[in-house]
Parts: sequence; C-alpha cells; structure tokens
Amino acid sequence: MIYYEYKLIPIDPFHMDTYAVGVILNDNGMEGFRFVGIHKLWTSDKSGALVQAEFLMLEKAEEELDE
Repeated sequence: MIYYEYKLIPIDPFHMDTYAVGVILNDNGMEGFRFVGIHKLWTSDKSGALVQAEFLMLEKAEEELDE
C-alpha cells in the first residue's frame, strides 16, 4: 500500500521570487517531496481576520513493505 504525506508551505507572491521558490523545492526535494501545485486556501491573519493565502503543495509517497 502506498501512503502519501503532504506539506503546505505558505508563499507570498508579491515578495517571493522564483529563486526563493526553487530553494524551497530543492530543500524539500532532498526529503523526498515533489511539487504538486499552488493552492489558494483560506487562513487567518495576525488580527484573526479571514484572508486567502497561497501555498505550495508538496507530496511524498512512501510504499509500505509487506512482511
């Protein structure tokens, strides 16, 4: 059976360049994560107000060994 682990990393499209995104992807790629997509999700800001934020979604697949 294959198990999937997901990681959401918040990004700021106005202050983050492609180099910074590349560094995030390379660092997490060494742990076995791969890029799935960019998703816009609801979250809250520092004052507790609801806002939409963008996240990088990464996925890691692990296969369980049958014993």
